[in-house]
Amino acid sequence: MSRLAILLRLLPCLKVLKHESGKFIIISKGRELMGKFKDITGQRFGRLVAIHPTNKRKHKSVVWECQCDCGKVVEINAKSLISGNTKSCGCLQREVRSKNRKKPAKDIMGQRFGRLVAIRLTDKRKNRSAVWECQCDCGKVVEVKAGNLHNGSTKSCGCLAQEIFSQNRKNKAKDISNQRFGRLVAIRPTDKRKYNSVVWECQCDCGKVIEVKATGLINGQTKSCGCLLRDIKYESGKNINMNERFGLIENTSISIIKSKKPRKDSTTGQRGVIYDKRSSKYAVQIGFKKKTYHLGYYNTVEEATKVRKRAEEMLYEPFLKWFEENRENLFSK
Repeated sequence: MSRLAILLRLLPCLKVLKHESGKFIIISKGRELMGKFKDITGQRFGRLVAIHPTNKRKHKSVVWECQCDCGKVVEINAKSLISGNTKSCGCLQREVRSKNRKKPAKDIMGQRFGRLVAIRLTDKRKNRSAVWECQCDCGKVVEVKAGNLHNGSTKSCGCLAQEIFSQNRKNKAKDISNQRFGRLVAIRPTDKRKYNSVVWECQCDCGKVIEVKATGLINGQTKSCGCLLRDIKYESGKNINMNERFGLIENTSISIIKSKKPRKDSTTGQRGVIYDKRSSKYAVQIGFKKKTYHLGYYNTVEEATKVRKRAEEMLYEPFLKWFEENRENLFSK
């Protein structure tokens, strides 16, 4: 029994038709009854001639084997042929593109476009547009698309835009000469810019001359050369109880030894346990009263964690107990 006969026995919904070309095609019985299979054998569609249908379907349309006038055989669905969407194997589109490229470019030699004068046509093309070599009034020679010259989007080598931008910045610069901003007095504007703001040379009451952007002066962000902040810190520091502010008792931070959280950069997830790459072991250490105690190396992180916890019980817990008992006396000093 042939493969075709086996296939038809297994799939009774299919039917075999013999085409004029002698080839057998398989179609759905339902499709045949609905009349969706149209015979277009020998019909011409542009440069294509339909030879015979195939067993393939694309977008519910029969795919036909077609021969192009150029000799190439391609497969196209019937809808694309009948609607006129496909007229060749692709050679027609390539020829149209080639003809468009070969069209002579409009001669604009010697013509002026803003600050640019077209000198000569180059062999280059950009987005199907001829590229011209142009000379700017500033002396620079640049290559510009003909389309950009005609529509006015390019009028110079770039110098015009730079001049306009520079002029706009100068016009926007507010004159704040001799005005006071905290301890600073604006002396003169510089040619520098910072975040599109003019940088001013200013003199501080302490005698120092610095450069500050105008927006920093106007919005009150900068009021001195830095001496004001130092003075405030110094004056504030005189009245601060450092022990109460930072929880330091006998050079030990109460908040740190109370905390059970590991450091953010910990690779083991345990406090005081570090993996040592050289020995491939876990090193244990503990800090107390500005001293670091090294407690040895261990094979597993579990062993190292137990050692660290025993050290905390011996050093931290008695100290914290003593601190709670004497808290009021310590901070009242």
